[in-house]
Amino acid sequence: MGPDSNTSGGFAVIATVASASLWKVGQLRPGRDTVTFREIDLDQAAALTAHVNQLLHVRALS
Repeated sequence: MGPDSNTSGGFAVIATVASASLWKVGQLRPGRDTVTFREIDLDQAAALTAHVNQLLHVRALS
């Protein structure tokens, strides 16, 4: 391994899915759907989680 390699072992992670969007990933059809990643920061991920939780809470009350 070269000097710029990962020192912690395993594989380098180039992207991850925000936990609030995991339900969408579970609906993808293999070989038929495509995924496009975009960069978000932790504040945006937290806001997305809060939004999904609020929607689920409102629907549970209906």
